[in-house]
Amino acid sequence: MRIIIFVLMIAGGLVMLSADQAQAQAQGHGFCMRGPTVAGRDCSFDTMAQCRASASGRSGMHCMANPFYKRPAQ
Repeated sequence: MRIIIFVLMIAGGLVMLSADQAQAQAQGHGFCMRGPTVAGRDCSFDTMAQCRASASGRSGMHCMANPFYKRPAQ
């Protein structure tokens, strides 16, 4: 029983760590390509046109403004 709890704690920690890294990566670009699953999100696009070109021909993929994008200070 202790082993199961330990494994679940480790798995939960890894999930939280990967979510933080994804959010940090997402702050640098203005647009995201998103699929039917959370793992299908790619926020590496500076323009909507770049995102749409990458999403073209992929089933279930669409582009959206990045909700975590932080514009550079002027």
